[in-house]
Amino acid sequence: MDLGLKDKVALVAASSQGLGYAAARQLALEEAKVMICGRHPDGVAEATRQIAAESGYPNHISGLVADVTQPTECQQLVQETVRAFGRLDILITNAGGPPAGNFDGLDEAAWEKAVNLTLLSAVNLIRAALPHLRQSQAASILTITSVSAKVPLTNLLLSNVLRPAVVGLTKTLSQELGPAEIRVNSILPGWTATE
Repeated sequence: MDLGLKDKVALVAASSQGLGYAAARQLALEEAKVMICGRHPDGVAEATRQIAAESGYPNHISGLVADVTQPTECQQLVQETVRAFGRLDILITNAGGPPAGNFDGLDEAAWEKAVNLTLLSAVNLIRAALPHLRQSQAASILTITSVSAKVPLTNLLLSNVLRPAVVGLTKTLSQELGPAEIRVNSILPGWTATE
């Protein structure tokens, strides 16, 4: 299937496994140039190797160790993507979900960590990417959130609260950036069988 992604440059956050990996893999199979990232060097190296081998375009895949909860690492990730491939057309924000728990069982530290992981990682990646996306002829931002943005899930309070915030960010940015021809969308996956 040709989705018109050949030679587009994509940065996919948290893509050494799970849904991020699946997105990066599909982009690579469509001949896009893809930067993947994750927090663990071995995972990033293996994911990069697997996607490069399967896609048949080893020069189109690069991997970087990065923690998307750290604003400086978000900046470095975007800069390295542009350095490696010359530009940026597609940003997919993604991060693992916050831990399970109910209101009485979650302390302030858990809330702060979840805000950094779920909401601020998207904010910081988008902030870093926007100057480059504004130069693209086909710019797109996709935020991966969760079905919990629509229907709260039992014992997933942090996700239930923060995923709708990411959807609110996405909808607002779609209005703000639409006139600049930057598409902004969100995907709300349900339970997904990953490794």
